[in-house]
Amino acid sequence: MKKVVCNLLTGVVVAASMVSCNSDNKENVINPEDRTSVVIHTVVETKAYDNVWERGDKIGVTMYDPAYETIIEDQFNKDYITNTRLGIFNPVDEGQIMYFPDDNSEIRLKSYYPYVTNITEDDQVVHWSVADQSNLPAIDLMTAEHVSGFNKQADVVRLNFYHRLCKLIFLLDTEEDTEGVTLADCDLTIIGMSPANDYDLFNDTFGTADPNANIEVPLRTDEAGNEREAIVLPRAAGGDDVEFRFTTPDGAVYTAIMDPDLALVGGYEYTFYITLQRTPTIIFATIENWLFGGIDYLIAK
Repeated sequence: MKKVVCNLLTGVVVAASMVSCNSDNKENVINPEDRTSVVIHTVVETKAYDNVWERGDKIGVTMYDPAYETIIEDQFNKDYITNTRLGIFNPVDEGQIMYFPDDNSEIRLKSYYPYVTNITEDDQVVHWSVADQSNLPAIDLMTAEHVSGFNKQADVVRLNFYHRLCKLIFLLDTEEDTEGVTLADCDLTIIGMSPANDYDLFNDTFGTADPNANIEVPLRTDEAGNEREAIVLPRAAGGDDVEFRFTTPDGAVYTAIMDPDLALVGGYEYTFYITLQRTPTIIFATIENWLFGGIDYLIAK
C-alpha cells in the first residue's frame, strides 16, 4: 500500500496531544479527574474525500497494549468529533473520553474514518458497503497505521491515515454522431463490481466480497453535468467484465467496458474519459498513480 500524501484525496495526518487536568483546573469540564486524556489535532487540514474536514465528522480510536494487542481499560472505538473545519477532534461526550494508563505504560493507538458503531471487540470487522453512492464521504473508508511506543509523557503522537477504497472519476464527452445528447442528466450504472466486503479494522485486510451487483451512481448537486464520481472497492485485474452504462434522458444507452487487465488499487484515484459514440472504435487506456490520478479513455456505444 502506497502512502497517501497531500492534495488529491489525501490521507490525513493527525496528532494526539496529551493534556493533563486535575480538580484544580476548573476550566476543564470534560475531564475533571487527575488523568491524561487524548485530544486529536490534524496537522494537515485535509480529509478522505474533499480536502477539508466538515463539522460533525467523526473518527473512531482504540487503545491497545502494544505487546499483547489487547484493548486497554475498555478504551475501544471511542467516538471523537470535530465541530470546526480546522480538524480538532474531541470526544462526543464524557463517556467517550480516552485516557492514557496512569502507570505510564506504553500503548498503541489505531484509528479509522468514518466512525461506525456496528463493530465488536472480538473481531473488529465491519461490513463495508458502497452501494449507496449519494454521499461519498460517508463511504470513503480510511484507516490509520498502528502507532506504538509512547505513553502519557509523550508530547505528540501522529496517526497517518490511508485510503482503503478507490475513487473513480468519469468525464463525459460526445462526438458528431451523438449531437444533441444531453450529458447533464445521464444516469450511470456500474455493472460487474462487488458493492460490499468485510474489512478488518485492526489488520487492515479485506475479507470475501459480496457477489457482483449493479451500483447506481447519481448526479450529485456539486458535480458538473458531464462529470460523475464514485467510490468503489479495490478490485484485482481479470475476472468478470466491468461495464459503465450511461443512459440519456431520451432513453439511449451507451456502454463502456473497463480494461480487464486494469486493477483498482486501494488508495488510488482513476479518471475515465468517456466518449459517447454510436460507431465502433478502439478502446485504449493509460493509467498513472495516485498523485496524478489514473486516466482511461473509453468509448461508450
